[in-house]
Order: sequence, then C-alpha cells, then structure tokens
Amino acid sequence: MTRTGMHDRVQIGRCGLAMLAVSAIAGLLTTTLMAAGTLNSSPLPLPISLLDLMRASVEIPAVGIWAAQGADKLTDDDWLLADQDSVSLAGAATLMSKPGTGKNDRKWVANADWQSWVRDVQKTALEIRAAGNCRPARLEVRKVV
Repeated sequence: MTRTGMHDRVQIGRCGLAMLAVSAIAGLLTTTLMAAGTLNSSPLPLPISLLDLMRASVEIPAVGIWAAQGADKLTDDDWLLADQDSVSLAGAATLMSKPGTGKNDRKWVANADWQSWVRDVQKTALEIRAAGNCRPARLEVRKVV
C-alpha cells in the first residue's frame, strides 16, 4: 500500500515509547497539581470549531482508513497506520460530541442524528482497531452514513 509520508508516519509510530513516557510524566504532574487544588478539575471545552476539528482530526485518518480498506494486502506497517488512524478517529468522535466555537456547533451537537453519527464513527473506528489484532489480509469497513 502506498501512502504519502508512510515512512515518516511509521517512524513516528515507533517513537511511541518516548511519547508514552512524556505523556506519563505529564499525567503525573497534572494529577499532582489537581490534588493540590491548583488546576480546575472540570472538563476542558472544545476551543475550536467542529469543522476545524473534522478537517484536522477526521479527514486525514479517514483517508488513511479508506486507503487501507482499498489495499489488496496489508503489511505490518500498513496495519500500524490503520491502528493509529482508528485511534485518532475514536478520539475525535469523543470531541465531536461536544460543541466547539463554530456558529452552528451547538445546534449540530444537540441534534440526535449528529450524536448517532458520532457514536457510529467511534464504533467503526474501534472495530477497525480490533480487526488489526487479528490482521486479516484485507480490511473490510462498513459504511457509516
């Protein structure tokens, strides 16, 4: 499977242990500060519009998933990328369930169809991730409408 920048993305994926260590340290620091009462424990609001979120965090991973789905045979690196893309989509779905700063965001998020679509995106992303554990020769993706 050929994707622009695949080598770079795989290399970044292999740097995951260092990123995990930094994340763990940041998590410990945050927990310590919250326990000391210096951080507000309420959830952060989405500081961008849903459109911007979807352009940056949904469009790119979705293209990667469709590329993997269209490939005849997936390599281990292809599965690594599909896993990363599915994690990005699952996380983005959570953010898409909250209103951002866009003028229509509150209306969209209040819509039952929007919330249903967001749940479908997350469910499909997690199914793709689970498929990567058994690594079939081809990735079959159900259509989310």
